[in-house]
Amino acid sequence: VMPWKKRRGLARGLKEVVKTPMGRVGFRENLIGDFLTSFVKVNVALAYSICYYASGDYKLDQSTLSTSSPANFPHCTSSSPWSLVTIPLISVLPLLWRLGQCVVRYSTTRSPWPHLANAGKYFFAFTVVIFGVFHDSWTKGNADGSAYRIVWIVFFGIATMYQWFWDVAMDWGIKKGRPVYLFPKFVYVSFVPMDLVLRFLWVLSLVPYDASSPFGSNIVTATAPFLAIAEVFRRLAWCLLRVENEHISNASNYRKVNFVPLEQFEGNEGEEGEEGERIMRRRLTLEIFGVLVLVGVVTSLAYFS
Repeated sequence: VMPWKKRRGLARGLKEVVKTPMGRVGFRENLIGDFLTSFVKVNVALAYSICYYASGDYKLDQSTLSTSSPANFPHCTSSSPWSLVTIPLISVLPLLWRLGQCVVRYSTTRSPWPHLANAGKYFFAFTVVIFGVFHDSWTKGNADGSAYRIVWIVFFGIATMYQWFWDVAMDWGIKKGRPVYLFPKFVYVSFVPMDLVLRFLWVLSLVPYDASSPFGSNIVTATAPFLAIAEVFRRLAWCLLRVENEHISNASNYRKVNFVPLEQFEGNEGEEGEEGERIMRRRLTLEIFGVLVLVGVVTSLAYFS
């Protein structure tokens, strides 16, 4: 079913993603990193399931609890270390991996566009998710209209539109001046609005919430499988056009062969090459440290606000 020889590349790419920012950052790693951001809801549900069974909470009498959701059991409540540490980490780690990859690409190319702009996309998404994790009441339909929640909703909209714009203009390359399109026109005409609608539907799944939000337990339970299927379809559609755009970009820029002429390395040997590598490593270290500080500040604001 899954022969190792055909899955070895996936395993190696996944390892490089987990090693970010020390791992290799190429198209394969970027693609895997983007796919991991779609597994947040699944991973959170798996984490709650592990807590539910490993802690022994499944043995408790459910009639004595407010709800039968694993998040309301003694060892998996919102005040437990599992929910305060493990769930937030699982929710934001894929976004931080992609953010780190963008910083690595900027550090090696020194090109703010598109790498810093792409990093900003994941930072907006991280901000939405981390605030939603520590303030799950904001996702409820009956939540109050506090200033913090209004700001969060604004960031929610910005992050979603930011991601949709990046999908269409950058990942898919649907813009004026594109040399060729490999699929029929109706594919692009249908995928663009579909991606926008599905992003607004599924982005709620990035924020863990209990069975009582945002529209009631029955609706959430009934629609959850359909939303999961919709995200799988959206991500597959995104991947199809993303790979197509990468192929066209490689062919149009004469990158069919993974080869760099030796003259590109002239003057980079010996001490000069070693010194340049040391400078690049120091620069990357400082930039990653700056990102971590910024992430820490946002996380603190989300937790203490």
